[in-house]
Amino acid sequence: EQDESRGMSQTKWEQRWATLLMGMAHCAGLHDYDMPLGQALAEAGWAETRFVRLMEADDETLPVLLRRMAQYLASKQQPANWEHVRELLFSRENLFEDAENVRLKIARTYYRTLHAQDED
Repeated sequence: EQDESRGMSQTKWEQRWATLLMGMAHCAGLHDYDMPLGQALAEAGWAETRFVRLMEADDETLPVLLRRMAQYLASKQQPANWEHVRELLFSRENLFEDAENVRLKIARTYYRTLHAQDED
């Protein structure tokens, strides 16, 4: 059944919440509102090829890549703003601009951090 207020099926909605909560559980104690997700990934050394794959992921692939990302951040003890992960999971695909803006926001902080590291 489709819920128009969410723009996605109940099952899809529940799966996305499960993905978010699983990721947060992997990274328990590492949530930091002041650490943008893109910056956190760059500081942790998340490869650009992996980052691009994550930003371009479709509905099928996104949960798998987010699980890997969470495990990676946890292994590096890297804090991140999980609100950005929620936005990535729940941005409405029927409003392409919304999903695109979320990805751009994350990408800006990732590439800004990479650039700053290159400067040093």
